[in-house]
Amino acid sequence: MNIKAVIDASILIALYIPEKYSDWARNVIETYEENHILDLTIYEILNVIYKKAIVLKEINEEEAKIVFESIKKIMRDLCIIHKYDEVYENAFKIAMNFNISIYDAAYIALALNLKSKFLTMDLKLKEKIEMTDLKEVIVTPT
Repeated sequence: MNIKAVIDASILIALYIPEKYSDWARNVIETYEENHILDLTIYEILNVIYKKAIVLKEINEEEAKIVFESIKKIMRDLCIIHKYDEVYENAFKIAMNFNISIYDAAYIALALNLKSKFLTMDLKLKEKIEMTDLKEVIVTPT
């Protein structure tokens, strides 16, 4: 069993809202003893739930509330939450050097700090960093 993983909002959302790689997300998260997230993760999750309920109409408002409460419980009980000040300087450098979003760079910076893997469903991010040293950090479904 692996020890530490940094997980992003896409992994947590996939646990409760069926997506193409939801089974992968459930299986991979169970192979790690510690799940680490950033304090910004909750805002990303809320944004995705909002979009899926209000904009895309993929879930109704009641389902949105249930998903949020379930994810909130996982975050509180099973995740170690890190503050932005642990990563923002390195995240800025990573974002600038690799032309990726500051959000993605923050998760990668945390994974580098912890000497762990970064689990995400973001295949476009993997593609962007595939030819860099950062490729060793990221774990995606494909």
